[in-house]
Amino acid sequence: MGIIYSRGEGIFRITESKEYRSEEDMSKDLDKCQHIIFCETAGGDVPVRDFLLSIPSKDLYDATVKNIIRLDELRHNLKPPFMDYVEEGIYELRSKSHDGITRIFYFFIFGDNIVMTNGYIKKKTRNG
Repeated sequence: MGIIYSRGEGIFRITESKEYRSEEDMSKDLDKCQHIIFCETAGGDVPVRDFLLSIPSKDLYDATVKNIIRLDELRHNLKPPFMDYVEEGIYELRSKSHDGITRIFYFFIFGDNIVMTNGYIKKKTRNG
């Protein structure tokens, strides 16, 4: 089934530092996901897709995609350090590589389906 989201125009500008992936590559990376839904805004933006395409390093992108796939496979059974409960049914997918840390917010609908809303790159660790 793969990731569910609207492709819109499908036009993305990838900077030189991000040539290692495109929207098509990302779709292939996440093609086996059966329970992941990327939230789409009323204006047609897909924040998680755009976030993934903006991750500045291949290692951090790979770590984030690996954890999305892990979440898809384990769903409610995913445990820390890969996730954290934020509040009122909102969770945070936590990914880390030597290049940085990413967070993606998500929630469950209709049992095991996962809606991912937005993501960010964490600037600092708590101890540093």
